[in-house]
Formats: sequence, structure tokens, C-alpha cells
Amino acid sequence: MPKTHEVRVSYPIKASQATIWQWITDHQGMPAWSDQVREVQLIRDGSTPNGLGAQRKIIFKLSLIQPIFEEVVHWDAPREYHYVLYQGMPGLQRHFGKMKVTPLSDDTCTLTWEIDFIFKPWSLPWLISGIFIPFFRKNIHSNVLALKKKLETT
Repeated sequence: MPKTHEVRVSYPIKASQATIWQWITDHQGMPAWSDQVREVQLIRDGSTPNGLGAQRKIIFKLSLIQPIFEEVVHWDAPREYHYVLYQGMPGLQRHFGKMKVTPLSDDTCTLTWEIDFIFKPWSLPWLISGIFIPFFRKNIHSNVLALKKKLETT
């Protein structure tokens, strides 16, 4: 997919692949490890619970941010899934995300979250991308680190 911006976050987590997969694919459980998310509503279930074809509505704690809608478009359990944001972010032409769990050993894996963006030219996100992308990258890092802390202290 062509892109104008990208965010890549990757951290080792001392947890099994199955455990990490269970957490990152529990869409409605996302608020437990994302400080920015108030609620996730499952709009449509997928081929397996939360799997291919699942659609979710993400409602943020900051009420100035309107809800976004995403759909799971690739499912390779327990290794990775891909999703697209299809509604809710004005000025966005395309948003493609990947969540990948790569085993390093039986009890340690790398969790990688990748997101590629294309903003509509001259839209507000396009105009302020120099501010938006670092802010967004910081939030993604924060989310993955919060999940890492939660899994490594349980």
C-alpha cells in the first residue's frame, strides 16, 4: 500500500504468543491497556470471534475525538492480523494497521504494531501531520508499553 506516513512500534514482552494474541485480539478488552480508549463495541463478529471480517467501533476518552470504525481484513492466528480504518477520521484517505506477535522463545515474544497512513491533500490532518504523527506515535508506544507492563506483572 502506498503511504505518506508510518508508525512502527515493536517491543519484546515476557509472555507467550498465545497470551499476547488473546489480549490484542480481544477488541472489547482494549480499554484495559489503552489509556486513550473508553470503549470498544463489536459491530460485527468475524470468521472466528474478533477474527477476519470483524468490525469494531472505538470510542475515545477525549470527547473531542470522534469514534472510529475499523475492520479486520487479514487473520493469521496467532501470528498477526491486519485492519483498516474505514470511517470516523476526517481527512484520512487510508489507514492500514498490522498487529504481529513473533516468538523469541517459549515465554517471550516481540509485539509489533505497524500503521500506514495516507491523508487527503490539504485536509487538516495533512496540514498538521508534523504534529499529529509524533503525537500518534507516542500514543501507540504508550499502549504497547502498557500492555507489556500488564502482561509482565501478572
